[in-house]
Amino acid sequence: MKAKKYSSFYIILALLALVRLIAMWCIPLGEGTEARYAEMAREMLVTNDWITVWYKTGIPFWGKPPMTIWLCALSMKTFGVNAFAARLPDFILLVAVLVLLYHFLKYYRDEKIARVGVLVLASSVLFFILAGAVLMDPALLFAIFLCQISFFDALERGKKLAGYLFFLGLAIGLLVKGLVIVVLVGGSTFLWVLWQRKWRDLFTKLSIITGTLGMLILVLPWYILAELKTPGFLNYFILGEHFSRFMHTAWQGDKYGSAHAQFFGMIWLYFLTATLPWSLFLISIFRQILCQSSTFFCKSRALFCHSRVGGNPSMYKTRMDSRLRGNDRKECWTDSYFSYWLLCLSFPLIFFTFARNLIFPYVAPTLPAFAILFAEFWASYYKDKPENSIFIFFSSSVAVIVTALLLLGIFYKFPPVLYYSQNKMISTWQKAKGSAENPIVYWKKSIDTSALFYAKGRVLATVNPEVVCKKVNCNKPVYFVVAEHDLPHFRTQWKIFLQPTSRGLSAGSTNLSTALDPADKPRDVGAESNKWDVGVEGKTLVKEIAELNVHPYKEYLVCLEIVS
Repeated sequence: MKAKKYSSFYIILALLALVRLIAMWCIPLGEGTEARYAEMAREMLVTNDWITVWYKTGIPFWGKPPMTIWLCALSMKTFGVNAFAARLPDFILLVAVLVLLYHFLKYYRDEKIARVGVLVLASSVLFFILAGAVLMDPALLFAIFLCQISFFDALERGKKLAGYLFFLGLAIGLLVKGLVIVVLVGGSTFLWVLWQRKWRDLFTKLSIITGTLGMLILVLPWYILAELKTPGFLNYFILGEHFSRFMHTAWQGDKYGSAHAQFFGMIWLYFLTATLPWSLFLISIFRQILCQSSTFFCKSRALFCHSRVGGNPSMYKTRMDSRLRGNDRKECWTDSYFSYWLLCLSFPLIFFTFARNLIFPYVAPTLPAFAILFAEFWASYYKDKPENSIFIFFSSSVAVIVTALLLLGIFYKFPPVLYYSQNKMISTWQKAKGSAENPIVYWKKSIDTSALFYAKGRVLATVNPEVVCKKVNCNKPVYFVVAEHDLPHFRTQWKIFLQPTSRGLSAGSTNLSTALDPADKPRDVGAESNKWDVGVEGKTLVKEIAELNVHPYKEYLVCLEIVS
């Protein structure tokens, strides 16, 4: 029976991992944050500049430290420049979080609760999304959880290695998102030390001086070099990103996007969404708490009161230090453990309740604490109902997997509709005749970052024919990406520009087509649009525009070749 339970546990985990890996391979980098960070990493490889992250040519990215970009760049250097390689580091980091969670719960609780906690975390909506997205949040989640388990372990067991791992986690977090890790980790741990009166343990077991020095040695060199190379970084990053973004709803200082203003308390709705499907069971859990029918609360309250009213207050510490196993350690589980993870869960949510700008991944640091507490409540509630626990757990995990497969299928079938990306357009261009001669030109004022990534930087954005002819070889095929609503403007601009009087040409002809193999050509837009009289020596220009990509708005790939 035990082997069967283990096999079910590993099968569900393997299915979740497999689905996520397939999604990482098949789903293109979405336009926005994912593509932007992946392109920054690709640019880091091209320039070999590992100090400054470049947002665009000549524009440094001061929004975040470079740890995530470093990992992404190293992965692409090893496995090639592609979406899967860009996402792989975040997948590995969150697998590491699951491993840490499993061993932590196995030691402090038992094997059953460890498996439950891992499954809850691995199948939560936000965790599943982050485990394969080019974002800063997976690395921050790893750093925060490493700090949380190391801090608890250091103070409860007095292990020096745990204390050093705590400061290593802080160093990683400072190189991922900056001071936010100090606030989130420091806030919850400070309140716990205050609650549990562990001041002596804090200063005797944590190696504060040596740990802090080690952390500064790891972190300060990059911060100093970044400020020296691009002066103004520290002012923008510390004051702007940490304080102005938090306090001002309509912060106008954002250099790389726009503020995400949300209504007061939105973080709690994000939390309920992020922890699906398990947040659906919270009502049942709260009912059990109010009824005081959970064995966990009875034992916890009894032991805590016993230690406060003439009992043996060192019982918990003595047993934990001796690393007792089985029922002995279960019986000595007291309020210290519960209060710690309750604060790790609640403090970030309370803190971000007052934030003026929020996005969905901000709740990520609460996920491991939620999984730990949920697993404890679940095990207590279903202690005498193992068959119900297994059935519901299996059903919920299967539901997550089926949903993931369904979404994967939708993305694979209609990627531009649900997940705007230029990968199909760039792929079509790369297969087209003569595409290697010139960069692809987007007929608009800004370049999509996903286009930059998939085209490996060979992209130009402009609505001026003169700029095109200065930067490309117009005697070779030039491919344009033109939105349907911009086609009239595109035609008009080139009609005017191709007049002999406007360019000083005495004679010439122009060919405008898709230059694709017949088997690759989609349907024509319409017969009437296939003739274009540009007025060059009375010649008629034959044009073929094919519909190559269907986004929320239509875009067309157009090939222009000027023979003068």
